[in-house]
Amino acid sequence: MTFFAENLHSDDEKEKAVSHLCNTAWRAQTDIVD
Repeated sequence: MTFFAENLHSDDEKEKAVSHLCNTAWRAQTDIVD
């Protein structure tokens, strides 16, 4: 159970990191377009 919970936490952190990278890239694109 603990191992499973740790895996869920790890996936959640990965999703946050990916979301942050996507948001940063999107802002960079809009800045270039503007």
